[in-house]
Amino acid sequence: MKKSLLLAALLTGTFGASQAQITLTAATHMPQAGHAYYMAFSDTSANPAMPTVGANQNWDFSNVIQAGFDTVTYFNCTPQANCASFGNANLLSGSAADSSYQYFKASGSVFQTTGTSTPQLTAKLTDPLDLYRYPLTYNTQFTDAASGTATSSMAPIPLTASAKDTVKGVGYGTITTPAGTFQNVLQVRSNTSFKAIAVIQTVAEIYTINYEWFEAGSRFPVLTLSYTTTNINGQIDQVIAGTYRIPAPAGVQNAAASGSFRLVPNPATGATRLEIPENAGAEATVLITDISGKMIFQQALRGQTDLTINTADWAKGIYLVRVQNAAGQASFQKLSVQ
Repeated sequence: MKKSLLLAALLTGTFGASQAQITLTAATHMPQAGHAYYMAFSDTSANPAMPTVGANQNWDFSNVIQAGFDTVTYFNCTPQANCASFGNANLLSGSAADSSYQYFKASGSVFQTTGTSTPQLTAKLTDPLDLYRYPLTYNTQFTDAASGTATSSMAPIPLTASAKDTVKGVGYGTITTPAGTFQNVLQVRSNTSFKAIAVIQTVAEIYTINYEWFEAGSRFPVLTLSYTTTNINGQIDQVIAGTYRIPAPAGVQNAAASGSFRLVPNPATGATRLEIPENAGAEATVLITDISGKMIFQQALRGQTDLTINTADWAKGIYLVRVQNAAGQASFQKLSVQ
């Protein structure tokens, strides 16, 4: 290398090894019970192209527009969540708010899905699908396949289910989102397919290309982009979805922690009863917002351990319920109003 080029490289940091290649490990990146992931949905109406891959990338998503938010929390599986019938899963994610759950197994160096349950489709994988195999770094790749059974509201008979995926570390570099700039992130791409078949006819087929960016030490991605094509009984739908991680609200505790509350019933068709444990404190406050963040309901409990909330005049949809004590600690749950 000529001296002038060497000097330029020193000043601008343009050596090929200017970005570290991080490694995802089970100890630092595998999801665990009690961990919550706060994310903002990205407005993908512009249909973004698939992102670049490779070494020393600089991904800029700073201008994406927030279109709502959500919280993903992992729970220890319990018999009430029907985990035994989903391949003896030991982790559960989802909520009664939208009647959708995902079942997982976290063991050793492998994180697997054992099935999913929604109002439209329930799939149980007797042979789980590997979602992550650790350690995972740039150019690491694995392929896995799974099988099981499914039931669908669109099919009167039981279905056979199959799934497969290919997961690879396809890039590393720096990524910028509305939440900030993150150095030395690893870009992971997953190509996943799922089929539900009745005898010889395919009832549902789903194909997803998913991109995630991880930073060192974080169990949840900085940003996710998903490109999904769904074919259900010949009706094809294509969806592009995106989320980016946002900071946890001050003093937040996850919904699995001691001191969390219950909403009964959930979904609600006219009213729901909020039940909180006595250790929540005498000065707890209930705040409920819609998906856009607009305040819908607020009330101080003043020592109460239960409260009936009238939802008869609320628009159908998902709401975020927050119970905050006098010390500023809060728990969150989703409430579905139908």
